[in-house]
Amino acid sequence: NCGRGVRITPPCPVASPVLQVHARFRLDPVVPRSEYSGELDCLTQLIAEHVTRNLHEIHICRTCCKTDEAPPGPALAQRLRAALANEAGLSDVKVRDARCMLTCGSPVAVSLTCPGKMSYLFADVQAKYDLDNLLALVRLYRASPGGIINDARPIGRLRHCLKGRLPATATDRD
Repeated sequence: NCGRGVRITPPCPVASPVLQVHARFRLDPVVPRSEYSGELDCLTQLIAEHVTRNLHEIHICRTCCKTDEAPPGPALAQRLRAALANEAGLSDVKVRDARCMLTCGSPVAVSLTCPGKMSYLFADVQAKYDLDNLLALVRLYRASPGGIINDARPIGRLRHCLKGRLPATATDRD
C-alpha cells in the first residue's frame, strides 16, 4: 500500500491491479487523467516491485563436477527446489539448471539473478553441505533492495565462495 489506496496483495496476478485501475477509468470517464496520475505512478511502482519480487532466479550448473564424479548440480537443484517450496515467502523463487558457468575448477557454480538487482556468481558450492547456506542467501537477496548484501555472515561459508557481483543492467533500473 502506497498511501493512495492502491494495494497489491501477493500472490495476486500482476494483471489484476491493472484491470482494477482500468475499470475505474472506464467507470469515471469524466474525471481528468491528472486526477489519477499519482495513483497510477504508485500503481506502476507497486507492479514493478511485485514483478521483481517474483523474478528471483537461482542458476545451478548441471555440468560442474570433479574428475570421475557425476555432476552434483542437478541433485542440488532438486533439493533446493523442494526446500524453497516449503519455505514461506520463497516458493516462487525459480531454480534453473544452467550450462557451464566457467568455474569448472571449483564445482558447483551457482548464480542469483533478478531484474533491477545485482547478480552474484558463486563457485565451490558444496552440494552436500550448503543447502541451508543457499536458503539463507536467497532470503538475504530477496530482501535486499537492489541486490546489495551488506552483511554476508548469515550465508556461512558461501561468503568465501563469491566469485563476482555484476551490476543491474541500465534497462532493469529504468
